[in-house]
Amino acid sequence: MTRQPATILLVEDDPVTSFAWQRRLEAHGHHVVAVSDGFSGVCEALAIEPDLILLDKELPGLHGHDVCRSLRNYHATRGIPILMISADTDVPDRVQGMDAGADDYLGKDVTDAELASRIRSFLRIKDLQD
Repeated sequence: MTRQPATILLVEDDPVTSFAWQRRLEAHGHHVVAVSDGFSGVCEALAIEPDLILLDKELPGLHGHDVCRSLRNYHATRGIPILMISADTDVPDRVQGMDAGADDYLGKDVTDAELASRIRSFLRIKDLQD
């Protein structure tokens, strides 16, 4: 059974978008920790070891792909599901994100139902791995 509330690290540089995502996630009962750049995302992931990471692709400083690669290199964060989020959803962008270490790639226009379903799915998988 999934721990409730799950801790989700949200890495999103736009404050309005971050607030909207945070509200969506909290409405589903999750605890959200939000940071606004890639370097902070890596540091916070290592510090709190969240249950799941929602990661924007385009970030100041450290790009989302680089964040994925970094997190996959640390034992503590290697198994944390990473869902990359981006307005760019064409196939090459998705492939690049997955090759960088993301477990899934979502468009920023994802519906609440699909977002909740994907999060539940990845939390189940993480619970089985743990």
